[in-house]
Amino acid sequence: MGTLKEDAYIKIREGIVTLKFKPGQWLHDTELSKLFNIGRTPIREALIKLEQEGFVKSMTNKGFMVSEIDAKGINELYEVRAYMESLAVRRLSLDPLPEKIKILEDIFINIKNLNDNLPLSVRFNIGQKFHRTLITLSENELAISIMDTVYDHIERVRWLDISLNDRFVENMESHLRIIKLIKEGDTEGAEKEVKRHVFASKDSILKFFEQRKNLLYL
Repeated sequence: MGTLKEDAYIKIREGIVTLKFKPGQWLHDTELSKLFNIGRTPIREALIKLEQEGFVKSMTNKGFMVSEIDAKGINELYEVRAYMESLAVRRLSLDPLPEKIKILEDIFINIKNLNDNLPLSVRFNIGQKFHRTLITLSENELAISIMDTVYDHIERVRWLDISLNDRFVENMESHLRIIKLIKEGDTEGAEKEVKRHVFASKDSILKFFEQRKNLLYL
């Protein structure tokens, strides 16, 4: 069982990532304490940790505010993601262990046809699982910790990309290419494909961000 601080942290972070708490919304420890039935001290400790991760900002005598989302921030998130995932595939391809390749391949084992009419939520979860697994299999603990935060920040805006459904087949083919390149020990090819994939996702989100960012506040 986790501590009250950990419990508060998980609940507030989930609220921010799922947009239950909107960008720019004030978070007051008294209100959060009542909402989650957790004391104000663990709530404040959780908010301090979330500030360190960039999810909230503290304002003197006002409390904490959920961090805003802007194009500059999105660019920075994807730059970090491209670097970290490139590092992950490099480590994997330099020593392509069969058991790790199988873990990646098994993510797609139940998809018999990439053109199957899968729900958008399922399609999203498949892609998210693939990228998080890449980082986990790199066995770089610092990268895993950093990317856990980066992926959650990206999740706040990724649903704005209305082309995700249209690009599902393209994305899955890219994922399978990455696995193949890792399996073949083609480090340069795997890094290149990961960067192409990540920056294509960034460009697509930015394309729709200005048109749809008002939806973040509904």
